[in-house]
Amino acid sequence: MSIAYDSKIVVSRYEHLRGRLVCYTCNGTLTPIDTVRKERLTRKSQFVQTSLSEANPGLEEVCNSDLHPEYQSLVGSLMYHMTATRPDLAYTISVLSKFNSSPTVQHLLQAKRVLQYIQQTKSLGLCYTAPNTPSESSDRLSPHLIGFSDSNWAGDLGDRKSTSGYLFMLEGTAIACRAKKQTMVALSSTEAEYIG
Repeated sequence: MSIAYDSKIVVSRYEHLRGRLVCYTCNGTLTPIDTVRKERLTRKSQFVQTSLSEANPGLEEVCNSDLHPEYQSLVGSLMYHMTATRPDLAYTISVLSKFNSSPTVQHLLQAKRVLQYIQQTKSLGLCYTAPNTPSESSDRLSPHLIGFSDSNWAGDLGDRKSTSGYLFMLEGTAIACRAKKQTMVALSSTEAEYIG
């Protein structure tokens, strides 16, 4: 983990992935999951309407036991990179983690795409700054705390369950975040927000 001080604190964990980025010779990409092709993973470890398999018909979609160690190691490294420094990877890593027991070549390609995203955005990290506005009740500076919460409705195509999440920011930097799949199926978007 690297921490830079210059009237602010910047926290980043890029260094530990440098070896993996060299190993896979990554070119950068701007999104961690391919949203243009609308590839969605189902619970059966296959892609629905995948354009990748159409573009590469030779890629097998079956589980390959040789992929387990490489895929699990890669997803584990990405998860370590995500914790405490890159909350923007949380959703992508949660999707990839569902397939640790039976990854396919397509899943490995998606995990490598996350490396490409990290290569493109390697300068990103969490930046903590001091409060810059005095509070109304005193002359001392008070921190500015903001919280957000949201839910999607039936976001998982496999079981139609929703995902709820929250994010708290102090002076514009994330200090707490969580996303969790709901335990029951919501019948409306209002119910998904209420359950969350």
